[in-house]
Amino acid sequence: MSKNEISTKVIFSKYVLRIVTAFAAWSFIYYLVSKGEIAEQFVGLFSPGRVGRLAGIITSYYHLWFLPMIAGIYICLPIIKKISEDDKISNYFLIISFVFLLILSYIIFYLINLYYIIIN
Repeated sequence: MSKNEISTKVIFSKYVLRIVTAFAAWSFIYYLVSKGEIAEQFVGLFSPGRVGRLAGIITSYYHLWFLPMIAGIYICLPIIKKISEDDKISNYFLIISFVFLLILSYIIFYLINLYYIIIN
């Protein structure tokens, strides 16, 4: 392993764990602050039947969008490394990605048009 390479264990135990912890902590803080009385919200959060409140914490706030995105990039990093090591696999991956992009965009376009046809 060269000096610039990072092991998968380090990626998950160090980087992803830090980002997930920061996301959870800030989401919890923003949830408590945004709902008004902090003490009342904190006590009511863990009472039975409060699944909606916990879902409010998990979904978070719009300005924290980048934290799950960064965690996703770190999670995909080992796969991207393996793909980029071999030229043949890189070309295959690019071709498959391009084909799926075309197919998915066509399907989405078709479904949107079908939706508007059905409505009118």
